[in-house]
Amino acid sequence: MDEPRPHKGVPTPLRYWLRQQLPLVLIWTNSYERLAWAPLLVLLAQALEAPEALAFAASAYSAANLVGNMLLGAASDRLGPYRVAGVSLLFLALTTLLHLAAWSAWVLVVVRAFHGFFAAAVAPTSLSAAAEQGDANSRGRVMARMGLVIALASVVASPLAGRMADALELAMTVRIQTVFLLLVGVAALAAAGQKIAGGPATEVERPEERKDEAAGPELDPRLTAFACVAGIAAMFGQNVLFYALPLKASAAGLGPAVVGGMFGAFAIGAAVAFVPPFSKTADRFGRVRPVAVGSALSAAGMYLLGVGVELGSIPLMATSLLAYGFGFGLVFPAVLAAAADGSSGSRRGVAFGLVTASFSVGAIVGPLLGQALDPLIQPFTLASLVMLSAALVARFVRVTAAPALSGRA
Repeated sequence: MDEPRPHKGVPTPLRYWLRQQLPLVLIWTNSYERLAWAPLLVLLAQALEAPEALAFAASAYSAANLVGNMLLGAASDRLGPYRVAGVSLLFLALTTLLHLAAWSAWVLVVVRAFHGFFAAAVAPTSLSAAAEQGDANSRGRVMARMGLVIALASVVASPLAGRMADALELAMTVRIQTVFLLLVGVAALAAAGQKIAGGPATEVERPEERKDEAAGPELDPRLTAFACVAGIAAMFGQNVLFYALPLKASAAGLGPAVVGGMFGAFAIGAAVAFVPPFSKTADRFGRVRPVAVGSALSAAGMYLLGVGVELGSIPLMATSLLAYGFGFGLVFPAVLAAAADGSSGSRRGVAFGLVTASFSVGAIVGPLLGQALDPLIQPFTLASLVMLSAALVARFVRVTAAPALSGRA
């Protein structure tokens, strides 16, 4: 007798496993693709004899990315996260290839703007799909796993892209990156048309198809605002770190090797917080406590980093960055889990679009404000104060919105 054939649209165990891992692949792709351009854009600007275009290109990318976070995050609620991610990745591959066709600095700026818009879809859609894979009591661990993948991609992206550009030249490196984006985009589109049997659905249903609307509000503004404020503070501090540490450390006479090692200490601290037992913090103690504790720890680490730079103390700098990274690693998954708590499946794309947009706001404002106020206050101290404000916001949320959070507040 013939073996019964699987029902059309129901994935095999292997396909189900692959689909469960797809949010991790997407968030890796988002982080790697973004950071891999660091050494490549310099080469493009040099080839155009327009190094000044880099600043304009960065601003254009960030502004378009901010808009895309909100628009494409909302679109994923209507069309499904994998479908929006897949189509966006195909356009992202096209704009990647268009970098090689830029014949002037302004064309490069325009290409970077389009690239930033389509890149904006990948983070909110992958987070939305990941949030659908487990219940409220496991969201913190799921988001910590996503954070770990981001950290790993951040460590390898720029060095690997730089080595590839040296070995294969710029054009071939960009073409390889294009092919990679096409493959991931096709995989996302293939997953978009499948239903999962025996497991949680990762494709968000259309609002009219959902039957659990009475379970809670589609989008809780208190929790969404909490996640956004904490997200702005976290990324404010991180991007102040990325711009100010090389600048201040070099002025203090520390070389590139020391600066690189300091960033490694930050990555190690964050990675520790993203693995058990710390990855379970947001599920065990709720969303508010990790944000409050992590923000306070990050603030202390950032302040002491400034002291270490002024004293030229490498041990103090390394210890401070380990503490800062660990605090960041506590905040990040709790913020994303809170965003999922405050939204139903039919509005989760909007929630994560707003949160990732808040990341962009913090990333843009941090370096600009830090540089503008540098004569009055050290950038590390400014970042410390901003992150302390997130701890105070967490305290306020604990009083006003804690009952709406999953698990213990």
